[in-house]
Amino acid sequence: MSNVEIKYAPFWAALEDAIADDVLSAKDGNPLEPVAIVAPSSEVLCHLKSILASRRPEGLLNINFYSFFELAAKILRDKSNSHSFDEPLFYEFILSDLLRSKFSHSRFFGDILNYQGVSSALFAVINDLRDADISPEILTDALKSNVFSGEDVQKIREVFKIYTLFKERTAELNQKNMTDRIIEATELTPDSQFLKKFAKMFYYGFYDLTGVQLDFLDAVCSMPNDVKICIYFPFDKPERRQTHPAFKFAEPVFNHFCLRRHHPEETRLNPEFKSIALGNAAEYLFNHNLRPHPIAKGRKFEILNTSGTKDELWITAKKILELAAGGTEFGRILVLSRTLDEYAPLLKEAFDKHCIPFYTTAEKHVSGHPIVKTFLNLLTLPESDYGRQEVMELFMSPYFKPFDKSDQTLDIYALDELTRALGIVRTRAEWNLRLDSWINSETLQLKLKMDSPVLSALSGKHAGNLMKNVNGLIDACEEMHGLSAIRNLCVSGRALLRRYIAACENDTEAVEALHWMEASFGRLENFSCVKESWDGVNGFLELYKASISRVKLPVTPERIDGVKVMDIMSARGITADYVFILGMNEKVFPRVVRQEPFLSDSFRHKFHNSVRRKINELGYKLDEKMRGYEEEKLLFYMACCSAKDGLFLSYQRSDESGKKLIESAFLREIRSAVYGRTNKAGVVSVKRRLSDKINDIGNINDLTPDEIVIKLHMEKRRVPELAEFCGIDADFYKAGVEAILHTDNISAGGRHAPVLNDYDCVNLNMGSWWQKRLKDGVAPTFIETFAKCPYIFYCANVLGLEEKENPEDVESLDNRNIGIVCHEILKKYYAENAVRDVAAIALEAFDAVEKTMPTGYPLWWASKKEIIIEKLRNFIGWDREEQAKSGFKPEIFEKRGEAEITLGSIRVKLKGYIDRIDLKASGTATEYRVIDYKSRDKRIKGIKTDELQLYAIQLPVYIFLAGEVLRDKFSALKDIVPVSAAYYFIFADKPIERRIKTDGDAFEKRKPEFADKFGAMSGYVENGLLFINPESELCRTCAYKKICRRENYQSRQRALGDSRTKKYFEEIYD
Repeated sequence: MSNVEIKYAPFWAALEDAIADDVLSAKDGNPLEPVAIVAPSSEVLCHLKSILASRRPEGLLNINFYSFFELAAKILRDKSNSHSFDEPLFYEFILSDLLRSKFSHSRFFGDILNYQGVSSALFAVINDLRDADISPEILTDALKSNVFSGEDVQKIREVFKIYTLFKERTAELNQKNMTDRIIEATELTPDSQFLKKFAKMFYYGFYDLTGVQLDFLDAVCSMPNDVKICIYFPFDKPERRQTHPAFKFAEPVFNHFCLRRHHPEETRLNPEFKSIALGNAAEYLFNHNLRPHPIAKGRKFEILNTSGTKDELWITAKKILELAAGGTEFGRILVLSRTLDEYAPLLKEAFDKHCIPFYTTAEKHVSGHPIVKTFLNLLTLPESDYGRQEVMELFMSPYFKPFDKSDQTLDIYALDELTRALGIVRTRAEWNLRLDSWINSETLQLKLKMDSPVLSALSGKHAGNLMKNVNGLIDACEEMHGLSAIRNLCVSGRALLRRYIAACENDTEAVEALHWMEASFGRLENFSCVKESWDGVNGFLELYKASISRVKLPVTPERIDGVKVMDIMSARGITADYVFILGMNEKVFPRVVRQEPFLSDSFRHKFHNSVRRKINELGYKLDEKMRGYEEEKLLFYMACCSAKDGLFLSYQRSDESGKKLIESAFLREIRSAVYGRTNKAGVVSVKRRLSDKINDIGNINDLTPDEIVIKLHMEKRRVPELAEFCGIDADFYKAGVEAILHTDNISAGGRHAPVLNDYDCVNLNMGSWWQKRLKDGVAPTFIETFAKCPYIFYCANVLGLEEKENPEDVESLDNRNIGIVCHEILKKYYAENAVRDVAAIALEAFDAVEKTMPTGYPLWWASKKEIIIEKLRNFIGWDREEQAKSGFKPEIFEKRGEAEITLGSIRVKLKGYIDRIDLKASGTATEYRVIDYKSRDKRIKGIKTDELQLYAIQLPVYIFLAGEVLRDKFSALKDIVPVSAAYYFIFADKPIERRIKTDGDAFEKRKPEFADKFGAMSGYVENGLLFINPESELCRTCAYKKICRRENYQSRQRALGDSRTKKYFEEIYD
């Protein structure tokens, strides 16, 4: 009679009842009888403990619970002197070193050495070979046969060669992983006194084992008959019927390795499908069912679809609250997913918001914490050559600690603005050159302060502090990057961490992440036994990144009696009253299964079926990867059958961005089993809009406090007391709801004509701002901005918004700065009376530009400088000829002019920068003309009103302002006569043909019309009518298009149809 018994059933509920009955029965005669329970994971062991404890409250005396690896460790206790270092990265590091030192010229490996992930993929292959207990010698002998014809034998030989070297290297280092430990434990099992003390051993929850694990189980089952072994196996093969499709994956282990090896007693537990939520439908899952098998009355079965992960967790939380309200304990609910990686970052927030206690096996990557990202940024600064963006992001991090925090005047964001203004891109030399120019150049300081009010708070001391910290940082990084020994690199990296990175004590997550960052250096020091030094520090940094990226921390550190949220693999063997299975999408569940590139499934199949083992004459268990689809079926079937009273399946019809996602094929199978082939019912769609979702929740008790406030506001009910009690700003929510209601409506109500509302930048309180601006001064460009689009005017002039430009993103010097450079060159040339060649002056200007702003690609800038010199030389030649003919001489350059004037009933100060004023004596009078340099002739297409177009306003205004400048500067001059004003397009091929000229009396002639148009504009601004102009051709290049609602249909219709905007369009546009 065999000492091994196998009991099998098609779902966990029957198996867990059986093991509970058998364990308690074994303890009936002698409560102190030692028994052992072995399960795949600690989660399953905890589940079995709770079941046994509920049936025998007095305790679980002398019942020992082990995972497979824990049992092996118990057998090996005090029996092994090798080092156990079960970190995959360590072994991948060994493989990487072997590949580079031994296989750099390999026909197969030589071309893929630098590919990311080669070492980890190769380690997975070696793990498969080790798990199957296949030695390199067996592989070599196998290739001598003709069995493997048609395979890439050369590639396989290369894999075997590196496997051999890997085994030798780990043996030299005396390093063994858990697979090696199980092999050792198998050898010690027959004489193990530890195992012989058990009267009975129970194996629960296993449906597949690796080769070495099967050998271990075989060894345990081969022990003397006084140790009884009982295996509880998820399987179903009814009499005179084929194996259920879901159990095809488990069939080889059940048949070939268990039954044939030990001839155990078989017991098929009579499954009562009525004890699970699916009922008889479970029998027909994956069986191409044609007729329906409805869910029994009182049981729940729902399929939900959502838009994105957040909504999936949201509806799951709502359903859990419904169940809890019906009397279900939280601990009787199980939430599953094939993998929890997608849900881990959102899980705690979603369940805590609904006050749902839960425990989860989900883990979060410590590398995702900002403190880790800050430190990795610090380590990789030399890779960016100390780029401005990387350095300033580091300084602005709350976890970075170089600055003197006692300096209350220090504003790191102002320093960031300074580095942008100075055009710092990268390199120590550039940092020092440009910061030093700020510290020592008063002119530059004044110029930058005038352009940016933020910089006015900075002094040379602050810039010096920044330069000191940057240089200290560069010194520390270069010290580390000059090392090569792994131990020295770890010591230096740890010193950098301690010097520059810190976390507040009350920030527990940051403190824990900081601990693991330092611990990673300690782990990497062990790698020096493989390779003492590195060719370059970058390789070490990649290794450190890989090490820290594999550190995971539990989302819920403590196990509590609440909803269990687990991945499918961890939950094998666990049942619950209600089960939720999330993520039922293609490529998620079932997962994507691919063949392994080094050893194909074809080779694995031939090896398994052709190479015999001396132990039992059975094939080596080298699994074929494509059988993973069969495992997915089994996992889904067992997960669905884990639910006793209710099963909820959910999938995402789209992600958060709206991208369509495909439901899992498993959903079609289960719908077919429950509803029949033609029935597509049973799917509930969760609406995307928050307001719609809230309205669909029938019980207000299932809503969170913020959702209740939103719901009541939507019903126009005031809830200030509730909002205050819940800690919610009710006014904030009310404003948000009202904004949505207004912006989504075209008219004020009913079917009236489109009407602008308060959310369209109308009815703004602009009176005091406009009056102040009239006193401070209005430039022609100010008026042009309004003519382009009132909303641009509002953003640029009222709100002062601007798009920040990163100097490192500059590909070329923009037209505005090129114009400034040209102005500076022409000013110096004429101010010095043309004593120097324009090229010499230009080179000085270019040098100043290079010190103060980024100039883009070097090749582009070198070419542009030559073009600028050539164009200016051509322009000056023409200009000097024109001066000789006209008699005018340049006298005043880059002068700010301003003067108060009355336009209709409005008193306004006009102001502007005049590029050049030329003078000529004419008898007793002094004639003057205004020259304004332009790089190109750019007009606003579509604007028909000359008085509000820049090219019609600017020159007449400059004529007027130039007269005021001359009267102030030359008070002795009695008769000052304006002659003309002109644009000189300095980059034109023929400057004389591109000159645009205005008569000297143009301002006086156009003053009445200009006053009317300016008065109309003033009315719009003062009354706060700064709406969008959806017809403007400037929208494509507008700096504010990201915040403009031009593309919103309702906003666009209101802007086009409102009577107040129609008048604006009629006056300004064709």
